[in-house]
Amino acid sequence: MAIAIFGDVHGHLRLVFELCRRWQEATGQTLDAILQCGDMGWFPDVARIDRATRKHAKEDAEELGVARFFAPTATEEDPRLDENLEVVTAALYWAHGNHEDFERLREVVGSRDVAAVDRFDRVRWCRSGTAITVGG
Repeated sequence: MAIAIFGDVHGHLRLVFELCRRWQEATGQTLDAILQCGDMGWFPDVARIDRATRKHAKEDAEELGVARFFAPTATEEDPRLDENLEVVTAALYWAHGNHEDFERLREVVGSRDVAAVDRFDRVRWCRSGTAITVGG
């Protein structure tokens, strides 16, 4: 089994899938899952970002990567992202950190322990303490 693990990506989800694609190509292996620990930067609406994300986004627009490319209401397209998602078929599972839109997250996931929170059905939030099975 092959699992990629990332932490504190702060909106840089395109980079996560790019790195996973490159790893798969370099090794000839397929990832079974991607884990992301804390601070996804899950802000699907840029009007609701926290102060720290707003500050960093002024210098690095990728801090808003969730809203720009992954949110159900995303308006930007990236052919490279589409290509990476075709090659990397593993889902990304994540547990929140302290830089997320918690109110919107509660609305989206409700009482579920695991829920897809992106337009590609590939980014799955996991409630703290939830055990999941990946790759069979």
